Amino acid sequence: MAKSGRYSADRKKIEALAASKTVEVHDCGTIFICSAAVTLTLPTASAAGEGWWIRVVKATAASGGAISITATSTLQGVGVDGNGVGVALSGDFTLHTDGNEGCMVEIYSDGSQYYAFGVADTANGFTA
Repeated sequence: MAKSGRYSADRKKIEALAASKTVEVHDCGTIFICSAAVTLTLPTASAAGEGWWIRVVKATAASGGAISITATSTLQGVGVDGNGVGVALSGDFTLHTDGNEGCMVEIYSDGSQYYAFGVADTANGFTA
């Protein structure tokens, strides 16, 4: 039987970004809310370790700029664009300028490489 009373919510770490950032291992579990054109540079997948993850969300309209993700380790995945079409995310990729608020990508490490999954609201939301 469940206890009566309050319970802990699934709270996330949030960091607002208006400038480029080198993402650190201790940033695991952070949701980066980007309000400008920025570049996020990931740590190596081996340094990040198995289970490491981040989410990157575009917080501005199309004029807010592109969000570039740079990985020194292998990165592969898929983004779904505004037409419902899968777009390969491999190596360095960009969440494009024509996407609006809420476009996002999640990046995970298995300790040897990165995997990414993203959603954009426009047909050209991602480039790899």
